[in-house]
Amino acid sequence: MKGISWLALVLAALAGSDSRPAAQSRRPDFSGSWKLTSSSGSGGSPSRLTIVQKDATLTVTAGERIRTYNLDGADTEVREVYPNTAATHTSQARWVGSALIIATTTATSSIGTWQDMDVYSLDYGPKLVVVRVVTQTTSPMMATTTGVYERN
Repeated sequence: MKGISWLALVLAALAGSDSRPAAQSRRPDFSGSWKLTSSSGSGGSPSRLTIVQKDATLTVTAGERIRTYNLDGADTEVREVYPNTAATHTSQARWVGSALIIATTTATSSIGTWQDMDVYSLDYGPKLVVVRVVTQTTSPMMATTTGVYERN
């Protein structure tokens, strides 16, 4: 039930988001190299993140995985081929106050479809908090993970 509460909170925040230009001036810059200091929940958090934020994009590097998201809400699509399946990841990034929410739908040829929602926020400045909610749409499954990072 706790995961459902997070998902409901995030969806409610999306519904009431403020996209006016004045809100843009309050948006944090997540750029930097980040080291994981604590993680909780049913999934794992990457031990290190490198984030490059520009006016129109956010690029997140976690190990070998590099993802660039459009900050204007436009779809970002990535296709990957694995030994036993192929996957298409379609993401939309959206600001909700000073938090950035990235919603990603992943469709695979063999194991179904799922949705991830990552919420990036700065916890009073020095710490980056990333909350990830993953829901499997082809079977009843949900996982929530919170990672707390400090700058390297």
